[in-house]
Amino acid sequence: MGKLLDLKLAFVDTETTGVDESKHELIEIGALIYDPLNDTVVQEWEKKIAPRHVETASPKALEINGYTNNPGLYRGNLKSSLIKFNSLVKDCMIVGQNIDFDLRFLGRGMEEFDIKPSYSRHRKLDIMSIAWPIVHKTDIRGLSLAHFCDHFGVTNVGAHTALADCRRTFGVYKCLMNAHEKATR
Repeated sequence: MGKLLDLKLAFVDTETTGVDESKHELIEIGALIYDPLNDTVVQEWEKKIAPRHVETASPKALEINGYTNNPGLYRGNLKSSLIKFNSLVKDCMIVGQNIDFDLRFLGRGMEEFDIKPSYSRHRKLDIMSIAWPIVHKTDIRGLSLAHFCDHFGVTNVGAHTALADCRRTFGVYKCLMNAHEKATR
């Protein structure tokens, strides 16, 4: 592994059947791999996963993430999806909005299948922390991804689907990096 600045960034998002990782499960994983040295999106990936225990799902969560209207789209296998995700984000810096939520669900799934994460739990960036120095003195109403997208003019189309949220998070990240660069000139 080289310098931290040489790491690719993996913008990660998940959709779940609820907010409690002890009883709810992953039903969607998305990743957008970005090479900051070349300012290039290297790869995008998303998998919709068949829930194994839909009976424990929160109806509200299933409505928000779109499962209720399209359950037939969710056919993927959790184990193979986690293996693929793990290979995509190998040695990347993980980036996301409230990323600890996603990492808890991903970690629980990997633990269940005895998959060793290919990324370091110490190499993560949360958009809320990156945004705080830029937005804390503005009229922004909250720190959700939707609030950030509205504030920076990033589209909210496709909200609460994993890959769309990776793209939205990436768009906000780019705006934040531009704002940080201007502030330090």
